[in-house]
Amino acid sequence: MISNDGLIEILVGVNVGSVIFPPLAWSVVNAPTDALETRSLFRNLYNSPSSNHLCLCLHRQRKKDKLASFSSLSGIDTGWGYLDTVSIFYQRPSSSSNNGLLPLAELGHLLTKGDSPEVSNSAWFNYEVGNATNFWDVEAADGIDDKDDFTYFQKFSSQMNLILMSMCRPLEYRKFAYLCDVDKKELRHIHNFCKGLGVSACLYAETDTEARKMIEQVNNY
Repeated sequence: MISNDGLIEILVGVNVGSVIFPPLAWSVVNAPTDALETRSLFRNLYNSPSSNHLCLCLHRQRKKDKLASFSSLSGIDTGWGYLDTVSIFYQRPSSSSNNGLLPLAELGHLLTKGDSPEVSNSAWFNYEVGNATNFWDVEAADGIDDKDDFTYFQKFSSQMNLILMSMCRPLEYRKFAYLCDVDKKELRHIHNFCKGLGVSACLYAETDTEARKMIEQVNNY
């Protein structure tokens, strides 16, 4: 299902590992806890019709499921290359924690297909060292987000995706996938990001009903 302006496409499948992807420049993925689903997801991403692809793999499960999500990556059986692991620091928590530290940062693994990403193109994020480094202290993006916006833990970040986009050179396709759960506010942020940058996004839904609701929301902007 695609929005009227063509900026948002919702991919539907029984799980994210069952989805077949269009050509993409980069993706942000919440790694499943099931090893077979993870293997299928990364196989389908790798086989999407693009020569180069940069994937940021995150682990956004509840604490009791995180270890399974980490270990599921060991089952990837395609030609993905490993670039680096980054720490992403947000300005605000999205929830409180009664049994751990207040969540403000998460780890992400950068996996690559094809040519090595142009890391120097991310120098705008940290001029002092010539690239974005492996610590991404993300905040509102000028010209895309509202000036008084804050970034929230494990929520869509325009700056995070700008870093990924800047490393995709040449940018074969102006399309990316954000394969994480999104709420209504995030969906608007994603649409604003696409509109401001002239790119389009693929999101995921488990059912046609869920996908239809997301598309209706976008069409009402």
